[in-house]
Amino acid sequence: WIGGSLALLGAATLLQRAALSAFCLSCQFAHPTFGGIAKHPDTRPDLLHTHYALCGLSLAGAAGLAPLEPRLGITARAAARARGCEAEGECQTCEEETTVWDGSLREPG
Repeated sequence: WIGGSLALLGAATLLQRAALSAFCLSCQFAHPTFGGIAKHPDTRPDLLHTHYALCGLSLAGAAGLAPLEPRLGITARAAARARGCEAEGECQTCEEETTVWDGSLREPG
């Protein structure tokens, strides 16, 4: 939520992608039946912190994540569709290509 606040204030450039990625990676929990991102490295993951971590990574420009609408905490594409911009050419955000996140927090390459 702090990343979203920074984005709303026009200060998203203050997010340090490398540091944020490293912290999220240290909190990532891989398990055969469940996983996610925890609040701290020594705790279990939950949906809230997984969601906020992915939002923060998106706002920081992490590769493989769709652009975020910080006011709603959803992708910009989903926000445009929720606003009724489903018709072709009606909303440029709806026409943007997005990649699907592969579940990895590692930098590509």
